[in-house]
Amino acid sequence: MNFCPQNTNNFLLLIQSNSPGEVSNWVIPFIKRFKKSVPDSDIIVFLTPCQYSSNQEARILSESKLVSKIVPNTESMKHICSMPFKVKHSYKNGAVLFLGGDPLYSWILSKKYKLPCYGYSDHNKSLGWGYKKSFFKNKVGDLMSEKVNQFLETNNTQSPKDIDILFFTGSRPQHFKAFFPIVMDTIKSLKELSPNYTIKVHISPFITDTLFNSQVKEAPTDIEFTREDALKVMAKSKLLVTLAGTNTAEAMYLNLPMIVLFPLNFPDLVILDGLAGIIEKIPIIGPLIKKLVLLYLRKTVKFVSHPNRLTNSEIVPEIIGVIDSEVLASKANTLLKNKNELEKITNDLKSIPHPKNVSETILKDITNHHRYK
Repeated sequence: MNFCPQNTNNFLLLIQSNSPGEVSNWVIPFIKRFKKSVPDSDIIVFLTPCQYSSNQEARILSESKLVSKIVPNTESMKHICSMPFKVKHSYKNGAVLFLGGDPLYSWILSKKYKLPCYGYSDHNKSLGWGYKKSFFKNKVGDLMSEKVNQFLETNNTQSPKDIDILFFTGSRPQHFKAFFPIVMDTIKSLKELSPNYTIKVHISPFITDTLFNSQVKEAPTDIEFTREDALKVMAKSKLLVTLAGTNTAEAMYLNLPMIVLFPLNFPDLVILDGLAGIIEKIPIIGPLIKKLVLLYLRKTVKFVSHPNRLTNSEIVPEIIGVIDSEVLASKANTLLKNKNELEKITNDLKSIPHPKNVSETILKDITNHHRYK
């Protein structure tokens, strides 16, 4: 099985990734920058299995029209494990780049295609043996800033902020279905507190029309939903209410005040990493162990949003626990009416370093090396 387009004079870049955050905030922004610097290139994205996946990653990549080939996770795993081990191709220049998932798969791809292996990680741990170079967030900067940087290059963010409160409803189907009714109830309470608020609810591109339509049937008819580009909507908003995730990094780099939520209303929907994620699937004892792990995390995890974790201080308010829509509405209403507090949050966000040229640092290193002999 060979996915190469065989444009042998081009640069061949194989990228491994997996979930919504990595695809939208790492892969697509990086590829946009890469294609500008290396227009004569063929890019293949291998999607690998991930518990955080929305199963819409391939569609989002396809709609970007930036990629030569997208390999879904089942095909990726078959290809990675298939024989013959070596893949014949005629590219003289190329590389493999790890941007999410299990770094072992990128290393295997590099061996199959005889290409040097690179990787980016927002952790400080080694990606493993066999990587020609690893790029770490604390060394080269936050790759999530790339998407916002590209937006700021072409958009005016000084326009009036005519949206009082913007709600994000999640990018994973199971989280969307659980959180959507809470958002609807919160908006109902907000309208009772202040009927004149301009409120919008943003629907992630990872949420299909079918899923959205199944939920919106129960929603009040006077709520405005939008699928406009998330950064454009955020740039026009005074306050964001969102689940914890990569969009808190986007809001941070846009200096947008936010209330960040980590709901425990539905413990079954909380995704655990590592050994805990495996143990929780064991019948009978798994759910009990998960409850104990969540109880431990609730007591030990200080922050869940990017700005708070980055600074180890509460720059933006967070709610970790069972979300009550009336309490959330009251908190949002109080914050929005407190102009001094909103301004303080904005200034605190501005004080956080905004990395530049992270993609350029990575792509220059990659393109300066040729394939292994």
